[in-house]
Amino acid sequence: MIPSMWRWVGMDTADDRALWAWAGREDRVVVSKDEDLLFLANRPGETGRLVWVRLGNCRREALLAAFSRSLGAVLGALGEGQRVVEIG
Repeated sequence: MIPSMWRWVGMDTADDRALWAWAGREDRVVVSKDEDLLFLANRPGETGRLVWVRLGNCRREALLAAFSRSLGAVLGALGEGQRVVEIG
């Protein structure tokens, strides 16, 4: 997660569960490398959506390139109702 984004919505000190609950209530898609969010997304009854980034440590350019290559597929999968989409 990008801490500055969470600060922008007033949740910079919240834990993963609170962030996940907020994103679900607000109909937001969480983009994260954090495996804890994958566990939250896969709990029974969950409705939140996660783009799970499966790239190791890399430079910003490599991360942006991966998103650029995957964007159409990610948006398509989310649009079809897939709740967890993996990039990597």
